[in-house]
Amino acid sequence: MFGSVSYSKKIFLILMGSSLVITLLSIFIALYFTLTNSRDAMAAKIQSVAYVLADSVKQALVEHDNSVQQRVDTVATLVQADQITLFDEQGNIFSSYNPKKLPAPQAIKKEHFIMDNDRVKFFLPVTADQKMIGSLYIQADLLDYKKDLLMRSLYLILLFMALLLVAYIFSKKMQKLLSEPILSLAKTAAFIRDEQNFGIRVSTSQLSEEIVVLYETFNEMLSKMEQRELQREVAEEEARKYQTHLEVLAEDLEERVSKRTQDLQESMKTLQEAQIQLVESEKMAALGNLVGGVAHEVNTPLGNAITSLSILTDTAKRLQDQLEEDRLKRSDLEKSLKLLSDTSIMIYSNVHRAADLIRSFKKISIDQISEERRIFKLKRYSYEIFTTFKAALKRSNVVWEIEMEHEASIYGYPGIYGQILANLIQNSLVHAFEGVDEKKIILKIEVVDDIVSLSFKDNGVGIAPEIIDMVFEPFVTTKRNQGGSGLGLNIVYNLVTQKLHGTLKVISKPDEGSEFLIRFNTKDEI
Repeated sequence: MFGSVSYSKKIFLILMGSSLVITLLSIFIALYFTLTNSRDAMAAKIQSVAYVLADSVKQALVEHDNSVQQRVDTVATLVQADQITLFDEQGNIFSSYNPKKLPAPQAIKKEHFIMDNDRVKFFLPVTADQKMIGSLYIQADLLDYKKDLLMRSLYLILLFMALLLVAYIFSKKMQKLLSEPILSLAKTAAFIRDEQNFGIRVSTSQLSEEIVVLYETFNEMLSKMEQRELQREVAEEEARKYQTHLEVLAEDLEERVSKRTQDLQESMKTLQEAQIQLVESEKMAALGNLVGGVAHEVNTPLGNAITSLSILTDTAKRLQDQLEEDRLKRSDLEKSLKLLSDTSIMIYSNVHRAADLIRSFKKISIDQISEERRIFKLKRYSYEIFTTFKAALKRSNVVWEIEMEHEASIYGYPGIYGQILANLIQNSLVHAFEGVDEKKIILKIEVVDDIVSLSFKDNGVGIAPEIIDMVFEPFVTTKRNQGGSGLGLNIVYNLVTQKLHGTLKVISKPDEGSEFLIRFNTKDEI
């Protein structure tokens, strides 16, 4: 607000502003109390006089004595009333003061007080022995009250002008008193800056205590700057002495750094090649798990088909023997035909399931080693990936579930998606469920427009807080002595961020499981 205003003007403006605010506030408070007290005082005066008058006319009202007019006139003069009307018990005018010929009011039976901008009106019943014997009405003009308020306001305005003048003179004096030492100090500082002479000192005589502290601090600063200037000159001399020596050392260091850099580049190249080999090994290991899982799944329907085929062969042979020996009955024929039909259906079903599994494995295995982009159904493909791990999941007593409201087809890279999901499943099997009784994995899939959101969640032991921030880094594992390479989640991270251009984060607490959240846009892939 005052950024470009000089210090002395700031002092003046602050003092004048403060004085103006305090003075205005005081005047407003005075006006408020003047207004309130004047109106209240006038109302109280009329009420109290009305009570006295009502008490003094009771006897006259009872005896119908019309000699109260003088008292009514006296009260009207006392409160400067415009109209006073005294009514009898029947509401008729008993006595009245009305020099301005104002309209006569109606008598009322309850006390009532009215004050507006122009007049004060007061109705008061007159009672004797708890019986109403008449009523009193008083009306007064607020003109005198307004004149009094105007005079008070003029007085307060004059007082405000006088106080404002005093504040102006005081602010000017304070401005000069406070700014002169600072301006003098600023001139001295400017001279020292131009001349670069740090031996100058400012005098602290005839100054206030606070300014003396400022001047003494300035002198101390000059002393330190003078010492530092001397030290700088000495340091420059020493620096010149060591300059040649440093140049020789720099040349030697440059040669060493160049050699070390070359060695480091060769080591990094070797390390990158080793990391690539490890990643490829992880991919092949995942493909090996896929082969094992599918082989286990294919064995079951093929075994069922072989068993059914044996039953089919035995039944056919038995029918042929019965037919040759002329022992074939109609009931035996019907029973054998029924068995042959059921067995054929069972063989077809198991062979068809084995073919589907092999076809699914062929599709997934091709996807695993290629990055061909095609249209595929997310939920169905996810189910096929989980099926390849069915044996391992069953062996570990892990229940799995895929939640997706509506099946959706996307144009993407099923191989990359399959690698991501396979690595997450394998990670949960290796790390998540040690010591957990009811093991469960839930995959939630949501597709909105071209945005795919995945939530892969297990109810396992969770991730330790000390490694959760580096869980996607290569070679980070808690199962190194048990065959863990620490590359599974690093592969997932690289596939999501580099191949799919998506985001990946993990939410986990000890003993509360882990949740991996993946989000990518099918239009941004590769």
